[in-house]
Amino acid sequence: MNKLLLFLLALTFNLKLVAQDWTPLNGPKGYTIYSYILSRTSNELFVLSETGEVLVSKDKGIHWLDLSDGIIYENEFFKTLTKFHETQDGRLFLLYAKRFYKYDASNKRWSIQNDSVNFTDYTTGPDGILYAGNSSKFYISNDDGNTFIEKANWSAPKLQFECMGSGRNFAKLDTRAALRTFQDDGSGMDSIRLPDGLCGKILFDTLSGYLMNFTSLALYKTKDKGVHWNFADSLRLSYLGNVLRKPNGDIYNLNSIIRFSQDGGESWKRDTSIKALKNYPAESIAGIENDNSLFIYRNGLNFQEPDKALFKFVLPIQHPQVDLFFTYADNTIICGSNYSNIFQKSKDNGLTWEPIFPKINLDYFLVDKQLDNKGNLYFIEGEFIEIFNFETGVFQTKAHPFDWNNYKGGFVSKTNKIVLFDGRSLYVSSDEANSWSQYPVRQALDLYTMQCSASDLLYYYKLDTIYYSFDFGKTWSYFLTKQDVFRIELVSKNNIFYWLERDGNILKFYSSPDFGKTQIEEPVLPNNWLFKIDEFDRHFYQSIKSDTFITIVGPGTVDYISADGLDYITREYGLLHVDNSYIYFIRPHKLPYRTTKKISKLTILDSKTSEISIMPNPLSETALIKLPESFNNLTKTWNIYSITGTLTYTYKNTENKLQLNANEFSEGIYFIQVITDSGDKICGRMVVVK
Repeated sequence: MNKLLLFLLALTFNLKLVAQDWTPLNGPKGYTIYSYILSRTSNELFVLSETGEVLVSKDKGIHWLDLSDGIIYENEFFKTLTKFHETQDGRLFLLYAKRFYKYDASNKRWSIQNDSVNFTDYTTGPDGILYAGNSSKFYISNDDGNTFIEKANWSAPKLQFECMGSGRNFAKLDTRAALRTFQDDGSGMDSIRLPDGLCGKILFDTLSGYLMNFTSLALYKTKDKGVHWNFADSLRLSYLGNVLRKPNGDIYNLNSIIRFSQDGGESWKRDTSIKALKNYPAESIAGIENDNSLFIYRNGLNFQEPDKALFKFVLPIQHPQVDLFFTYADNTIICGSNYSNIFQKSKDNGLTWEPIFPKINLDYFLVDKQLDNKGNLYFIEGEFIEIFNFETGVFQTKAHPFDWNNYKGGFVSKTNKIVLFDGRSLYVSSDEANSWSQYPVRQALDLYTMQCSASDLLYYYKLDTIYYSFDFGKTWSYFLTKQDVFRIELVSKNNIFYWLERDGNILKFYSSPDFGKTQIEEPVLPNNWLFKIDEFDRHFYQSIKSDTFITIVGPGTVDYISADGLDYITREYGLLHVDNSYIYFIRPHKLPYRTTKKISKLTILDSKTSEISIMPNPLSETALIKLPESFNNLTKTWNIYSITGTLTYTYKNTENKLQLNANEFSEGIYFIQVITDSGDKICGRMVVVK
């Protein structure tokens, strides 16, 4: 359905039609760093984002310059190795999406040396020879990667090179009994015996001449290529941290405690000048600057405040991985990821952002990717309910009323009620877990499908049966569906049930306005998919072909949102979020977008609905519609719209009643809108069954 067709529909059917487009939000500032290097020759930090941008900073992240010229973005680059490398004489290389790049510092441009390589690690020796390999082959290059010469076959699922020249070249092939040494020209490959059959991160210390093997159990050293190994020190779980070599020869092991060695790993000291890092993340950036200072940086956001040798970096990357998106209060947005404990908050509808680092176990969310309207995020661990408030940044810990060993599941309702289940009772709190009400249940519940409507109707499904309760499980009612239920989409404020059924390989969409007595197959818009129905029975469709990106259909309204402001690729896939004011569109690694204007309120929300009478309802033969006496003797226009907003009936009179015949309508849900010449409105909902 294009804009012209919508406009003609509006003129023909006298619908309210509002058109608008999209505005990109300013952030959130991202944390999608995929590779990095700190240049020893220029002292610049190069980072590669997940969108193929190379950003460079000379001042610890205060200012950044985009130096992506020559880089070709690939959508699925993460399936192959991405790595920067700098030679001793300052040449800078980048392996990205199977292309091997070289940086031209004078022209600030990247050139493709080789556009078809598949390496799992590469490095250079002091003389500039490139060593590269993958799980099955070993290569060298003498011409900066233009050509790679195959030198050997091997099995290397965990490849890591450490090449110092003069025959001191090593390759770790696997974590168990797989370490090799070779000559500078790639010949003479030989195996090295490993202590305990384990191989972790390897590092060669040029001052002491030791090859160090950081396993998960201990640090081992050898000077004779594995003939003899010395047990150096117990650095348990060191593989979870990072091992770095400073220009002055000091070796740093970064874990929850930062330790360093000045004697080739013989002894280790704790660096008390740097604050201890809690849960040092493997994806963190760590490096050594030319002045021997250490920097640590986590996920593109501030890890912690600087303390002597520990610096913070703030990257201006605006394309984070966002798959958790919440809105609450006025203009407040929370963005996060299922894979990270880092969230970002904006209180001005996306203009400015601040990072938040709650220590949240993402596996124990009580809410289904939602916040309550006070900015609280609930999750349960052990005997306690944990509540984190994004507004204040404060954690609260409160007890729950049952044995943790019997916990079956829980959620937070749309009215901020916490609902927990232990197999025998539902426990409900309406005051942020301060007090609880217990509701014993007499049947087995399916917590995985249970939800709660905005009118506190509890419901779930099992096979071809939908169960519902008005008293939080004390009593239950149910109705049968035609096929097994695939998913319940929603129960609206008007207690209309919407669900999907699987009929063979086809999903069919049904609704019921009367608790299953009438079950209607919902109509759909051609070339659109229905991504949301809200509490007020508005249907939100996303187009898959036309330039009308979103169509909102409600009682007597059709709002459309064009694709203006979205590039073609951006609008194909993404997360759509609807709150009471705006629609947000979020695609991974792209800026979030928001509708430029607020989405319009439904006509039915601005009209009196309690005084209209439709008898009988559902309508199967004839029905009489009566209006309040205040509408008597006024000229009125009666409009009847289908659930998709199509005007199916219009009539003008001065009487306060109208008789309808079911034969004039197809089976379905209809909205009746009565408007007087003075602008007064009244609406009602009618169901037609045959």
